[in-house]
Amino acid sequence: MRLDAIIQRHKGNMLSIARLSAAAISAKVVSRTPVDSGTLRKSWTPKNGAPDFSNAGGDFAAVANSLQAGDTFTLANGQPYVRRIEYEGHSGQAPQGMLRISVAEWQQIVRGVVRGN
Repeated sequence: MRLDAIIQRHKGNMLSIARLSAAAISAKVVSRTPVDSGTLRKSWTPKNGAPDFSNAGGDFAAVANSLQAGDTFTLANGQPYVRRIEYEGHSGQAPQGMLRISVAEWQQIVRGVVRGN
């Protein structure tokens, strides 16, 4: 096998891992978001690029699959009370928040994707 073919195969694997990991962390954040009316959970907005605080929601898989090498995946929520939930323990459903604990699990998420879990 030629060296350039090996390099291209590994680049594709790395990109796939990045995309699947972005989708996986999004799923964790959303599933950990407490639900009263559902507005907070529906307001997570994925973006390829700068954060979007419009609360538009979006197709997490489609955004993750649009990522290319060097892109930045962001997940934002513009609800005015999201900070109280995340940082002040304002919800009994998510006393430790949802974003910070998911980010702390990043290495585990990536390892799980690599292992196919």
